[in-house]
Formats: sequence, C-alpha cells, structure tokens
Amino acid sequence: MVRVLVVGEDPRMVAFLGAALRGSGHRIRTAGSGADAIEAAEQWAPGIVVQDGFEITRSVRGQRRRVPAVFVTPGDQFQSMLPGLTLGGGEYLAKPFSSVELIATVRTVLRHVHSTDTTGATAVLRCADLELVEDTRDVRRAGQTIELTPTEFSLLRYLMYNAGQVLTRMQILEHVWPYDYAGDDRAADMCIGRLRRKVNRVQPPLIHTVRGLGFCLRKPTAEKT
Repeated sequence: MVRVLVVGEDPRMVAFLGAALRGSGHRIRTAGSGADAIEAAEQWAPGIVVQDGFEITRSVRGQRRRVPAVFVTPGDQFQSMLPGLTLGGGEYLAKPFSSVELIATVRTVLRHVHSTDTTGATAVLRCADLELVEDTRDVRRAGQTIELTPTEFSLLRYLMYNAGQVLTRMQILEHVWPYDYAGDDRAADMCIGRLRRKVNRVQPPLIHTVRGLGFCLRKPTAEKT
C-alpha cells in the first residue's frame, strides 16, 4: 500500500483517479491546487503524485524530498510535458485512459523508483495454466502464446486481478475502457466474447458468463482450493 497524492482542478478526474487507486489498495489524499499539493507533500509524505501537468510536481520536488509522479495530459500535449518528465521518476499517461492503465503506470513508476531496493522481478499474473506478464504484455496458456489487442489485454488483466469474482458489465466498462468513454456498452460483450474464444481455446474454459450478473475468470473446479 502506497500513499498517493492526487492533484487536479477537474473534480470528475480527481474522483476517477482517486477511486481507481483506492480500489487497488493505495491510500489517497487529494489536492485541488498547487499550494494544497505542496502542503500535503510536506505533511503527508506521499510515495507518488498523480496529476495533470507537471508544474505542481516541480514545486513539490523543490522541497526537501523528491516525489515520483504520473503526469496525466491530453496526447497532443506530450511535447510540453517533456520538461516535467526530465525531473526524474516520472511517467506520462495520455488521455483517454482506463483505470487499469493508470494502476499499471503507477506500479511501473514505483517499481523503477525502488528498483535499487527490490529484486526487480516482473509482475506475473497466473490463473490455472493462464499466465500474463505485465511488463512485456505476453500472455500464454498451457505454454502457448495468445495474441491480444491492447483492449483485450487490459480486460484480461482486470479479470485476472479479480479472479474468482463476478464482474458486472458496468465494472468492466469503468475499469477497462477510457475514463471519458461514452460508447455502446455492448462493446464489453463483444470484447469479452473475442477474449473468451482466445483464452478458452485450450480446455477447460476459464472465462465464464454468469447469467444476469456478468463475467468471471476462475480456475477449473478440480483446481479450486
């Protein structure tokens, strides 16, 4: 569990960021201005800052301690973000993005910052004979490589993080599709249908539809503990 300071002037974005990170087990504090962010950084000592832009983080790093950051910005503003990224310990996340992408980016920054204190092991998710490697984005089942689109990969990662739990269509849309997605919610059904065909090509099936409720990734009955 890491202390995450979420900074931004858009209440909806701040609420989205905070909810996603809190749901992944982090402790959250929010700030709506540079002054509030600097005060929180001094008093609360966050492990990482997630925010729009980089000016606030530049100010925070002007204090006695350096704070790694995830910079959230529209994709067309990437060039203007480069000075912020050169401050060290930072990563760029372009809008639109999903909560799964946000959480993965935060993990990447923290893993990089603390690499001298850890083994540097790559995060690997497993369910029965299904394996997902986060850093390389490799997916294998029974040793066979499964080719996935970026959305299918994010969906599978979300299912694997919540293996054994039934996830509703709304939960999937909120966690896998972009923050400002406003499309047809049948997109989840179509994507999970494609993903299920790829993953369940090797038997027994791992991805299941729970009628009237949602979807679930679970081990075969014989392997439950």
